[in-house]
Amino acid sequence: MIVVSGATGTIGRELLRLLAAQGAEVKALSRNPPDAEALPGATWVATDLADRQALPPILAGAERLFVLTGNSEDMVRLQKNAIAAAEEAGVGHVVKLSAL
Repeated sequence: MIVVSGATGTIGRELLRLLAAQGAEVKALSRNPPDAEALPGATWVATDLADRQALPPILAGAERLFVLTGNSEDMVRLQKNAIAAAEEAGVGHVVKLSAL
């Protein structure tokens, strides 16, 4: 399974579309998941990368994580939370995109 943070943004949404087209099993993370955006193989999960303790169970079973956050004052902390939680959950591959 691939977990995608920033799944409602321009880049994350396109990544989800491409992964779904390939038949990948995807968990899409968002603070506010869309109601009507169903993609084959994609499961939306409401979460906030600021909630460090909630992340490892959400990432459990994932093989890969794509990390993208908005450009905010706390983006470094959010990205570090996601990467640390991925390590704790045993995720083997992390891709981090910066788009300032």
